[in-house]
Amino acid sequence: MARRGAEQGPPYGDATPGGWNNPVPTPSQQFAETSLGVFELTVSLTGNKSFLFLPVNGDWSHKVGGLVATNNTNNVSGDYIRAEGSDLKAPASDGTYKITVNLITMTYKVE
Repeated sequence: MARRGAEQGPPYGDATPGGWNNPVPTPSQQFAETSLGVFELTVSLTGNKSFLFLPVNGDWSHKVGGLVATNNTNNVSGDYIRAEGSDLKAPASDGTYKITVNLITMTYKVE
């Protein structure tokens, strides 16, 4: 996942297989751009843990996360995101989920 139309980077966090390690494994946690500014990834998530998005794998300087300052207060099915946002809470159950991030509308969803 990345800036509009640019390279894509992975999600990070204890909810993801790569954890908070930076850089994370690629391409196993690599988003694919499905249309301009829209990125998708199917990945295993650990329930009730946290994650956020980094536009460039290995670069913490431009993280993308939750809209509010408090970590893990997002709607776990999807919500608005912002640059330098807070950690996002994963769904309650462990499982494989499709994450879609739209950098045009600054939203994401987890299915």
